[in-house]
Amino acid sequence: MVSKLTAFLSLFILIGNLYSQIEKPLNSRLGKEYSGSSDVFITSGDIDSLVYDLIEDVNEDSVEYFIQSLQDFGARYYDAANRREVSEWILNKFAGFGIEDVKLDSFTLGNSWQYNVVATIPATEPTDKVFVVGAHHDSINRNNLTNAPGADDNASGTAGVLEIARILTENNYQPNANIKFVTFAAEEVGLYGSRDFAKKAKESGMNIRLMINHDMISYSPYSVDDSRLAINHYSGSESFTEIALYCADNFTPFQVYKETLNSSGSDSYSFFQEGFNSVYFEEHDFTPFYHTNNDKLENNNIPFCAEVIKASCATLIYSLVMPAPVENMNLTDANEGTSIYVEWQPSSETDFKEYKIYTGKSAGNYIHQLTTTNSNILIEGVDVGTEYFVGVSVVNQSGYESSIVEKSFIPYNFKLDRGILIVDETADGGGTIMKPTDEEVDEYYTRILKGYKVSEFDVIKSEALSVADIGDYSTVIWHGDDLANLTAGSQAVEDLKRYLNAGGNFIYSGYLPSKAFEMNNNYPSEFEKGDFIYDYLKIERVEKSVGTRFVGSASSFDDYEDMYVDTLKTKKSLNYHLQNIESIYAESSAQEIYYYDTQFDSTSAQGVMKGMPVAVEYMGDDYKAITLSFPLYYMNESEVKMFIDKVMVEKFDEPTGVEEILQVPIAFSLSQNYPNPFNPTTTIEYSIPAISELAHSELVSLKIHDVLGREVKTLVDGYRSAGTYKTTFNASALTSGVYFYTLKAGQYVDSKKMMLVK
Repeated sequence: MVSKLTAFLSLFILIGNLYSQIEKPLNSRLGKEYSGSSDVFITSGDIDSLVYDLIEDVNEDSVEYFIQSLQDFGARYYDAANRREVSEWILNKFAGFGIEDVKLDSFTLGNSWQYNVVATIPATEPTDKVFVVGAHHDSINRNNLTNAPGADDNASGTAGVLEIARILTENNYQPNANIKFVTFAAEEVGLYGSRDFAKKAKESGMNIRLMINHDMISYSPYSVDDSRLAINHYSGSESFTEIALYCADNFTPFQVYKETLNSSGSDSYSFFQEGFNSVYFEEHDFTPFYHTNNDKLENNNIPFCAEVIKASCATLIYSLVMPAPVENMNLTDANEGTSIYVEWQPSSETDFKEYKIYTGKSAGNYIHQLTTTNSNILIEGVDVGTEYFVGVSVVNQSGYESSIVEKSFIPYNFKLDRGILIVDETADGGGTIMKPTDEEVDEYYTRILKGYKVSEFDVIKSEALSVADIGDYSTVIWHGDDLANLTAGSQAVEDLKRYLNAGGNFIYSGYLPSKAFEMNNNYPSEFEKGDFIYDYLKIERVEKSVGTRFVGSASSFDDYEDMYVDTLKTKKSLNYHLQNIESIYAESSAQEIYYYDTQFDSTSAQGVMKGMPVAVEYMGDDYKAITLSFPLYYMNESEVKMFIDKVMVEKFDEPTGVEEILQVPIAFSLSQNYPNPFNPTTTIEYSIPAISELAHSELVSLKIHDVLGREVKTLVDGYRSAGTYKTTFNASALTSGVYFYTLKAGQYVDSKKMMLVK
């Protein structure tokens, strides 16, 4: 006899095909949205009706019988004498349903044999796709191992697996993938049963599309209508999580909670660790009878348990009939930002029909729909600078549609012609040492970038950064001068990728770039292709040691000057050193331009990082990027100015040079250097007037001499037009003492004295 489910299947496939041809507002087909997911779950009436027809056969008496029978064993912990008897009882139940492929899957734990139970309903057509419906059948009593009834933990989960197997076989359900019902041994002592199964599945190449886990699903202190259900979810399994949330929300009366991420406390974690998709059903209100001899049937809510099984069974059916969602979807600009090019990995579905592409201006609400059989499409006629939400789904020959993978995107025409944008990630401090105010930091960057065309974006106040904020600037300088907020960088990674792909210049200066852009907290850490910090900042490894002290960065190239801390901005208690500076190592296409320096011996805990790289430079034909793993704000301002000018003029081709033309003066002048006394750098300012007859070709020299008249440095030797100039003198190679600097310009000569104090 044809089952009820099979009869409904033929009817609703026809309805589904007709449905797809009807014009209908897309947002009326949306399922419930859950925050934090990029997948939008869309359903249609045919699947819902099939599921309703199936789950109405979930029987409370049947569920109660399974739980009571397992409880009656008295003990089911891993070392109980009856452990094989328990497994064989479960095996016989599967076999009694008519499942032919049932076996004990044995493994050893210590000196004992343990027995998982595996029952397989094969796919109607040959396929390697597998869905696992699982729970653990062992129990433990922390007070008395010979009496571990475990009605909730976890006879209830095993009852769920048995009940789903029962109703599928009784309805003669014909799956399009292999379903393995598995009950695991030895969960209570360390997930040993699921670890053994998942490991062997991985090693054998088993194509597990999803593992649905049930652990403690029969306790609720409330009526069914007021009960609450938790859906624990796993990274990478977002589309299946959306299916589970939809099914729980639509096929049960519960309040549904998207709860623990990557839960390590149950068997689904073993599958997650091996790279398999997983979702985990659990009671929201935790039982007070956990691991005691009161975890008995009378303290469980069987109607609640039956409803959880309905949600789980619905999740299985939806996951079986729906195609897998697209993977590796990527959006890029086309036609100067007036089009969006979308591409993704081709679907591996054997009954693939087409892709649907949705576009709209808010998440999950779509205005336009396109179809294609290609794994890419050009969406034309979009507005530059407007945020769009683009979704792609897979449709199979039966008319079933996968969940929609959605990404937001702002098409943009990158002009890169507005000069420098300072992205400020430094929190507003109280103005004390190491806690500068926002104004102090802003003024500092204004000074070191004086003479350049500069704008500012405060990412802390704005809370987010997009391509529309940075796309017009030729250079972005991102600084984070504290440890208060290191999340904005990782949130802006996709936008920064697009900016750099368009040819932008980028500087990062701040603490812990690996944490800022990759949320890394481990040292040492390696990065690889696919990581932003590797692909774009060209950093392959980071290191950091607790207690180290950083006093400055020693240049590894002659064309960069050293940069050391400003003692007026750093703490005397730390000997004017900085903490929390990580070392960053360049991958092969980049170079390390500064190294960690300290006044502590390299054999000490404070000095162990001495000589490690702290700056990576990439000067590619596609874009240019410099990453400094120390905050420039705390470095000597004149040295930072020299570094910035060197990069802006010689590396990034920004207008204005090292010697900045401020205004046209009316007379020659040579100003007193500042600071004075100094260590080791100081700034010298001089002016060439427009009234000079040779104003446009004046030969200027600026030289440094010691007290014996010996020349020690030439700062300027060339023609200068009318204007006021600043230049920096670095005396790090000289000894303390009095020095003189002399300006010669035409007939004008002037000298001044300065003092170097080390």
